[in-house]
Amino acid sequence: MKLTALATLTLFTASVPHSLARDDTTPATTPDDAPPRLSAEVTFGGVHRFRADIDDGGRVAVSSAAADLKLNYRATDRVFLAAGLRYGFSEYDFSGSTGFGGLDPWDQIHTARLNLTAVYRADEHWSYFAGPSAAFSGESDADFEDGLTFGGAAGATYTWDERTFLGFGLIVTSQIEEDLAVFPIVRFSLPLSESVTLRSAALELGAAGGAGAEIAWKPDDQWTLAAGAQWLTSRFRLDPTGPQPDGVGEDRGIPVFLRASWTPSRRASVTLFGGVLVGGTLRLDDSDGNEFAVQDVDPAPFIGAAVDLRY
Repeated sequence: MKLTALATLTLFTASVPHSLARDDTTPATTPDDAPPRLSAEVTFGGVHRFRADIDDGGRVAVSSAAADLKLNYRATDRVFLAAGLRYGFSEYDFSGSTGFGGLDPWDQIHTARLNLTAVYRADEHWSYFAGPSAAFSGESDADFEDGLTFGGAAGATYTWDERTFLGFGLIVTSQIEEDLAVFPIVRFSLPLSESVTLRSAALELGAAGGAGAEIAWKPDDQWTLAAGAQWLTSRFRLDPTGPQPDGVGEDRGIPVFLRASWTPSRRASVTLFGGVLVGGTLRLDDSDGNEFAVQDVDPAPFIGAAVDLRY
């Protein structure tokens, strides 16, 4: 079984709530300040990955944008429900007359994801979560049903205080023309000093995010500076007119990033980030998931921004 989404540190993106632009290290499953009965969070942003060479010929650049809507409902003091809806768009710009770039294997990729989560807070330390998810990822003219995946996750979080917690669990999900995947959830926050925290975190890099970790420094109530790395993977159904009709594309790598987040109030934050994607790989499969071509990509710089609004 090939686990294209496997990572040692994995975030369950349907956790309540989670945002790339938010710097609250309190685990969302254990709110201590009486959250409102119903709350909403909107995040939107974009990222540009600059042009990089492909090993066997050609070059590639990627521009992405995404928007998230999260709804959180406090059913009781112990039961919390959440729904998350995400849409992402990535435009790949291949160039060159030879190699993988010359194939021009795909261009515009659309991704949509729905997560539902239920959280039960057993006591001041333990909370448990579970929920299903569904997603579509494919080119504009790809068959919708062939680009669908379904999954679910369950796990637990133990909280020592508002800055220290450990969460763990499992995700089970289908994949496009791949075997069923099972991989771990690990989320944590460990204070190293009054202003420095080591924690699980990931930037939602356009249409694809991933699991990762960062060291964050919070010099005051409004600013956070952080450095980290994450695993990125995106697998998507292709349209019927490319070099592999109705095939499957895959883009993966390891973004190493720096970010700065400004939070002027509890209702808004702005994040600027940049870094380099290393270990990049592009893969093109036929319609049955058999490998047709796979190539490494040189390190690619990227920059991006995101805005997070909470109601």
